[in-house]
Amino acid sequence: MLKINCSCSISGEAFHPHSIVRHMPPTDDFSIHFAGEIATRGRYKGKPYPYGSISFNASPESVAEFIETIGDLEKIGIEYINVCLNVAYNKECVFDLSPDLAARFSQLDITLCVTCYECDE
Repeated sequence: MLKINCSCSISGEAFHPHSIVRHMPPTDDFSIHFAGEIATRGRYKGKPYPYGSISFNASPESVAEFIETIGDLEKIGIEYINVCLNVAYNKECVFDLSPDLAARFSQLDITLCVTCYECDE
């Protein structure tokens, strides 16, 4: 059994998450932070975030489509994008990434991270 989802984190000092949130794929698993907002956990706990950020989980295809719709990343203050395929496996971890999807991330100039972990399901 293989289960693959994709996590995406986007941030920048001048980035305002509301500028792209309307383009996000449907997901209940997301977080948004604004530059200057006081962090309630993590390394900035009790201090203002130095950057705006948005993080979410969705299918790899949805993440690629979302990033393609954003437009000029520099213009809206995006300095960093992290995309990671999270592969849960049972017994054996063998998965294929379609050439089309790999090309989409490559054309966006985004490094694709892959994390594999054993799952009991």
